[in-house]
Amino acid sequence: MKKQIVYFLVLGFFILSASCSKDDKEKDKPKPDPEPPAPETITDIDGNSYIVVDIGDQKWMAENLRTTKYNDGTDILYLEENSDWQNELTAAYCWYDNDISNKNKYGVLYNWLAVNSEILCPEGWRVPTHDDWVKLEGYVDSEYDANSEVWDASDARGADAGTKLKSKDGWINNGNGTDAFKFKAVPAGFRTYNGLFESAGEKAYWWSTQEAMVIFAYNRNLNADEAGVLRNQNLKTRGLSVRCVKE
Repeated sequence: MKKQIVYFLVLGFFILSASCSKDDKEKDKPKPDPEPPAPETITDIDGNSYIVVDIGDQKWMAENLRTTKYNDGTDILYLEENSDWQNELTAAYCWYDNDISNKNKYGVLYNWLAVNSEILCPEGWRVPTHDDWVKLEGYVDSEYDANSEVWDASDARGADAGTKLKSKDGWINNGNGTDAFKFKAVPAGFRTYNGLFESAGEKAYWWSTQEAMVIFAYNRNLNADEAGVLRNQNLKTRGLSVRCVKE
């Protein structure tokens, strides 16, 4: 009887030891990294989905707008021929080089009349005002905040806001940025007033809602060889990219 008790005690000890050893091994196993949260997205009336990034207290699309419809479902006029683009006096859009394969890479190029419709971005979003752009520029720049008068100037402004907004690839002449805020500014180029396409790989242009004169409106643009952000006037008949900001 004593031998049986001793046997069961020894057996229990080995079982307990094995269990503890297994538990210790489980504890020693490195825990897998948690899955990163899915990025926030927004979908336009055309069904295109965009990644959204938080920059300061703003929410921006991290991609150029690609919709071919206003947010009420109305089609925007598509123009391909140079002569049609040059002579059109209503809202219109195109693909860079009239090549729809550039849609996902660069987005759509719109004339300012499409911007002025006020229903180009998805509901709850808008084409940026001057103040929207200034808030973004001042937040990402390492030297000038949004209260600085530098942002009211024209041409290249700021110390390095452009570098921080530019994507990490796609820019010529070593002009890639750091994409520090996941804005992913790509060099989509533009369409001139007479229908020609220029500067893909070298420059990015986005409309603002701010008018300059009857035939001009302000834009923001980044250049491969500039660290700042440029603010210039452009003919409303040019085709530029659009980024939307949440209202």
